[in-house]
Formats: sequence, C-alpha cells, structure tokens
Amino acid sequence: GWSLSLVLLLMGTCQYIGMPVSESYIIANTTDRNRSTVLGFYYFASRGGPGLVMPAMGYLFDNFGYATGFNVVAASMAAVTVVCALFMRGLRSQS
Repeated sequence: GWSLSLVLLLMGTCQYIGMPVSESYIIANTTDRNRSTVLGFYYFASRGGPGLVMPAMGYLFDNFGYATGFNVVAASMAAVTVVCALFMRGLRSQS
C-alpha cells in the first residue's frame, strides 16, 4: 500500500539529493568557458560511465573470480577518491 510508495519516495529522494548540490558546486567553481565540458564529464560519469564499466567487471569476475574482481574494483575506487581529494585540496588552497 502506501508504505511501499513512501519508502520508494524516500529512497529516490535520498539517492538523488546530491546531484543538485554537485551541480551547484561545479557551476560555482568552473569558468564559463569550461563549465559545459565539466558538466558533460560529470553527467557521463554519473549516468553513462557505470554502464561502460560493467563489461570490464564481468570479465574480471569470469576470469579471476568474484573476490579478485571486487578487490580490483575497490582499489580502483580508492584510487579515484584519492585523486579527487588531491584535486579538491588544491582548489581549496587557492580560494
């Protein structure tokens, strides 16, 4: 009944609440010249990028097993987080 609808509404709200915040941050911290390019990369990474990574994950799982595949994905995500943190640290020191 209504409880399932409420749960789905809350899940959708919580899942996508960060998008306007991220978009506002990008708009505030990029030049007019680069804004569309940066937003394009953002939308690709948040919408289309995961779909392109799935075949690589399938290959890892099929050929090396789930444990190795998940470890490779975890290490990749950790590396991306560190790189992004370093870029953001550089941006913070400039302002």
